[in-house]
Amino acid sequence: MSDNGVGMDPDQVASLFIRQSDKSRRGTAGEKGSGLGLVLSHEFVKRNKGRIRVESIPDKGTCFTMEFRRTQQAA
Repeated sequence: MSDNGVGMDPDQVASLFIRQSDKSRRGTAGEKGSGLGLVLSHEFVKRNKGRIRVESIPDKGTCFTMEFRRTQQAA
């Protein structure tokens, strides 16, 4: 998933998956987020042995990629 929003600097990216009440900032339309969605997404991916990659450029946007291991299905 990617967007053309406000983007983030490296320090913001490093603390994305830590629940903090003061880290959220306004989006391009002035909307306020809680940061809870990313914390929950990270926990879901981690519990399923996956990972989330984040690429972001301030004032350009952010791209999130979730990767999961492929498992064999029972016959």
